[in-house]
Amino acid sequence: LWSLPEKSKWTSILEDIGNRYESEPYMFRNGENGSSFYLKYAIDGDITSLFSFDENNETENLLISTDSLSQKNQTSYYISYYLPSWDGNHIAVEFNDYSGLTGLLLLLETKTGKLVHEPFLNSSPSGFGGVSWLPDSSGLLYTRFPIIDNSINGYKQNAESYLYKLGDTGYGSPVFSSELSLAKDSKAYPTIIATSSYARYPIGLMMTSDDYWDAYISDWESLKSYNPKWKPLYKRSELVLSSNIKQVDNILYFISGKSKTFNLSKVDLDSSIWSPELITEAPSGETISDFVVNSDGIYFSTLKNGVKARLYHLEEDGKPLELKMPQESGEIDIEILSPKKDVLWAYTSGWTSKLKRYRLEDDNSFKPDFYGAKDVYSEFSNLEVIETEYPSHDGVMVPISIIANPNFEGPRPTIMTTYGAFGEKVSPNFNLLYLPWVAKGGILVYPHIRGGGEKGVDWYEAGKKSNKSNSWEDVISAAKFLIEEKLTDSNKIILMSPSGGGVAGGMAINEAPELFKGFIGEMPILNPSRLEQGNFSNNYHLEFGSVVNALEAEHLYAMDPLLNLQFKEKLPNVLIISAGNDDRVDGFQMFKYVAALQKFKAAESTYLYNDPEAGHSEVADIYNVYGMVLGFAEHITK
Repeated sequence: LWSLPEKSKWTSILEDIGNRYESEPYMFRNGENGSSFYLKYAIDGDITSLFSFDENNETENLLISTDSLSQKNQTSYYISYYLPSWDGNHIAVEFNDYSGLTGLLLLLETKTGKLVHEPFLNSSPSGFGGVSWLPDSSGLLYTRFPIIDNSINGYKQNAESYLYKLGDTGYGSPVFSSELSLAKDSKAYPTIIATSSYARYPIGLMMTSDDYWDAYISDWESLKSYNPKWKPLYKRSELVLSSNIKQVDNILYFISGKSKTFNLSKVDLDSSIWSPELITEAPSGETISDFVVNSDGIYFSTLKNGVKARLYHLEEDGKPLELKMPQESGEIDIEILSPKKDVLWAYTSGWTSKLKRYRLEDDNSFKPDFYGAKDVYSEFSNLEVIETEYPSHDGVMVPISIIANPNFEGPRPTIMTTYGAFGEKVSPNFNLLYLPWVAKGGILVYPHIRGGGEKGVDWYEAGKKSNKSNSWEDVISAAKFLIEEKLTDSNKIILMSPSGGGVAGGMAINEAPELFKGFIGEMPILNPSRLEQGNFSNNYHLEFGSVVNALEAEHLYAMDPLLNLQFKEKLPNVLIISAGNDDRVDGFQMFKYVAALQKFKAAESTYLYNDPEAGHSEVADIYNVYGMVLGFAEHITK
């Protein structure tokens, strides 16, 4: 693969894209006092830096960069997460290498950038719940793992949420866990959420791979004395989307899955009874994706078919008023300064447009707040985006996003990326690794298949467990649609499926190999019936099913790409990418699959690329690896 001339060509193209990259602010965060922070990345030296910004003087101040620790520890770090305290005086920062395992959690003074504590170990805020500051900013809460060596039994189990108070030595003490909450689930990941300094109660969440989690409630006084009095708040059956809850004083606001397209609800935490009140349903044909609460009320964003975003303000009469954005958006994320202030930012992005930041003005218009960001990729400005639908095997219409170059016609080499698992949306994003493929005449396609969250709760459930076959049938139908529309043909379609999307992708090429020229799996699940026997078995049964349940086992075997390999007709060319430090998918999921293809000569060609230093979806040598991916795609579609 690395000797392919096409690989060298695409590596050079991607390097050129990277070399033109101009460092600009991203991952903005604010303290409730108005302090501003952001990251910048410098390609020269592979350095991520954290800055504070003085809006009055329009000057930035470097707090910390990754180069010092990278040189000291002889490894390459990037900043994967950070969160300032509510008063803006301290900031928690996660340094991560590309292994995908736990990072280093640092604590800094924001005025000086001085480290106030040695790095916290055995923690991964970017992957497991983030951190939360105490309402008075006197300490922070984070999740800690007893065992982070994946060769030892109990890896990433029995996690605990720790409280660390500023000025203390050590790593703090556990204040929430499976044991302390009596949840008795050693495989769930406990985290404590405080979404603002106005959160009257600490809320403990037992995170799983599912969208809905069990929650517990305590009080700040007992928690700060390291003797919290946890009691159940709600069960996962209440369908609270706990990854996006907001607490202002005694009111908890949340997105509820009890409506097919989600709704916004609230509950009084002072009450001893869990009795939610509906605030608003999603507008017709749309699903609620994000929301905030500030002094002006409730704002929320929606998605239609997972790709067309809108932003609304809930008026006093309870009716949503749409706020017109400066550009068409594929996704809108919302951020506020404080629940008690009227400052709001909206972040927009699309398939061919970079992430942009806007500030809401008093007249409901939006002012660009880019901090000097520049557009240096003019070659992508004329690309065409087609948002349409196609019929699947059962007549259900499935949304599909097609990105093409209008300067090219006829059947073209096509990379079709599919996921369809865990209720995750494949949202529009400006992907500099794959847009060059379109600029040079190829096509990118994203079918929004069932099992994802693009069209709400029912869409997710329609591609889960016993309904999983809908996911790969949607993939197969997408390929047929593209061929019928004469955008491509079966000798030019490469199916790409990352992680949990490997189930749908692997089954699609099993059942319809004649439709595809290639299959690329990025750290994919290809043997789901054995997930519970792996190191990372924690919660996959919630998504795919369990072998200890007879009915679920039947469906698990039916969706297993390895167990359902067909040898009557050769599979297309296969490239599987695995990671030596993957902490989500065991290597055997990929190695067994590749071994079977090799033994039975079941594919036109079979390649395995194992990056021993990479983590799950964390590739360090980006240009060479994705140059290889695009080179493979071009090579087999010539």
